[in-house]
Amino acid sequence: MKIKLKNKILIICAFFFIYAPIFSQENTENININSDSNCKNINILERPYSLLENYPKKDMIRINTGIFAAGAIGTMGILYLMPESVTGWNKSSLSFKNLFGKWKDNVVAGPVFDKDNWFLNYAAHPYCGAVYYMDARSVGYNAIYSFLHCVGMSTFMWEYGIEAFAEIPSINDLIITPIAGSIIGELFYLIKREIAQNDWEIFNSKIIGHTITFLIDPINEIANLLVPEKSASNLILQPNYVGLEIKWQIP
Repeated sequence: MKIKLKNKILIICAFFFIYAPIFSQENTENININSDSNCKNINILERPYSLLENYPKKDMIRINTGIFAAGAIGTMGILYLMPESVTGWNKSSLSFKNLFGKWKDNVVAGPVFDKDNWFLNYAAHPYCGAVYYMDARSVGYNAIYSFLHCVGMSTFMWEYGIEAFAEIPSINDLIITPIAGSIIGELFYLIKREIAQNDWEIFNSKIIGHTITFLIDPINEIANLLVPEKSASNLILQPNYVGLEIKWQIP
């Protein structure tokens, strides 16, 4: 059975969205740097807040995508252990023997409106979307590229990727995850900036500060532990802009 044309187009577009930040152009002409060179090490979280100012940290987006892929497989295992009433999966149809055949059938059949648990659809998926968004936003990408990355991760890597081994891709999730996730993700980004500018403390506690930071940006926090020399605090300042610059200082 051939994959429907609409699904081919959707998969190709989603693959592009995941890696859209990687192809972002670098331009240092739009900012005045008080330095002898055009570039310097900065902490992205200490820059004035901007929706459109862009700092392509391309090696980190690749590392983060790899971490997500590994985590998504683990998440899939956890979901498999949960009751079918929660996930809506038919476990009797899942086996290693027909795993890829099941994926193909689900991709061909979708997308459809699902009837999953309310918590999964309207709480878990938006949260995951926010994590995808922060995956790019916290390593220097602007709101536009971060949204495109969120669309690609939620569509290609999850709905038409890992989750399609278990169920038909969901129209609900394809819409809710990137849109609600990006809105929540930008809020998470503002919260992380505030925590960082307060020396990673909340209620005078670094433990609470780092715990909240991990909850709102787990992929980057794991990446920072694995490759600290590539963290957001060591970004090379190579800004470029998409559209009109919108920037203001967070108090």
